[in-house]
Amino acid sequence: AVVSTQSTGDVLKEEQAEMFQIYINRATACFGVTHTRQIYEQALETLPDADARVFTQRFAELETKLGEIDRARSIYIHGSQFADPRHCSEYWKLWQGFEVSHGNEDTFREMLRIKRSVRDKYSTQSSFNVPPTTESVVATPADPMAAIQKDVQFVRGNNSGQSSVAQNPDEINLDDDEDDDEEEDDEGEGEEGDEKIVKQCIPDEVFGGLAEQANKDNDEDIIGA
Repeated sequence: AVVSTQSTGDVLKEEQAEMFQIYINRATACFGVTHTRQIYEQALETLPDADARVFTQRFAELETKLGEIDRARSIYIHGSQFADPRHCSEYWKLWQGFEVSHGNEDTFREMLRIKRSVRDKYSTQSSFNVPPTTESVVATPADPMAAIQKDVQFVRGNNSGQSSVAQNPDEINLDDDEDDDEEEDDEGEGEEGDEKIVKQCIPDEVFGGLAEQANKDNDEDIIGA
């Protein structure tokens, strides 16, 4: 087995699967099929997925022939990671047939659960590996902050010609009222200044006896003084 591992490592990857099969055939002829297990295990670890899937099927069929049902099921479970259900239907048909013949309801359901899990894993990987289309690519500015500052300056420039204070049509302008009052006061003062005070003599007949009494009192005040 050690010699086979070293030999398969020295050949090209395209020839490794063929080299492993040659060693399996020789080990079977010389030592029996039970001595091929280590070679199969090494092949599953070394070969690419497509070749590893083929050797998994052969290995599981070998264990099934030997009556090692649990070992065969473990091999199918291990090899499921190499078998995308969307493209490797043959692998899952073999496993399904194995469970129908040697398993039960629980093992069959477990096989279906693993199949769904593997399908979801490959579906997720496919979605991440799809290159973006030209329509989905959105052009982004080299400097996002510069674009934001440009937008802010543009908004400020548009608002620069507008008054910063909102005009309220119902607002009372006290300055206008004060100006009106001052104008009215000035007009009043002008009218009073223009008026002329005229002094007129009132006849004594208007006051009657009050005028004579007042004159008499004034004469007494003069004599007493």
